Amino acid sequence: MKYSKYLGIANNMTRIFLLIYITLSTMCLSGIADEYEKILLQTDSLRYEIFENGIIIDAKTGLMWASKDNGYKISWHNARSYCENFKGGGFSDWRMPTQKELATLYDKKIPGKYHITSLIKLSDQYVWAEETFGSSAAPFTFAHGRRGWLDQSYSEGGRALPVRGGGKK
Repeated sequence: MKYSKYLGIANNMTRIFLLIYITLSTMCLSGIADEYEKILLQTDSLRYEIFENGIIIDAKTGLMWASKDNGYKISWHNARSYCENFKGGGFSDWRMPTQKELATLYDKKIPGKYHITSLIKLSDQYVWAEETFGSSAAPFTFAHGRRGWLDQSYSEGGRALPVRGGGKK
């Protein structure tokens, strides 16, 4: 019992060393994450070309994308209208992308909430695609890389991301 106060000090010292170790490990991992993000941005700069007018060209697919979605909840019908009326870059032939085209932007290796190049800003994980089936329409989720079906009138999460060029794939 006479050593119990020393054991308390030792336990506190162990906690302090453990806290220092965890902090240093986190800092190292954070540095690795920062370097990984830099590598991804360099890779993005090889694949994507961004213009001052907010337009991005994907060299891999030849598609031209808006650099951000519409920014608010929208139904499939309104998303289609938004895409068709988009005038980015001075072009007037924008359209709603297909699920396959949206899937070309998905990259599971990209860290973050949505696995898409940081050059394209999304305000929600779901982006509407042009495919329909009866009263359902197809969204693509950038959180999980999944395709799905929702009612065309659903407006609690879908976004519009205009695309042009390449023909429908």
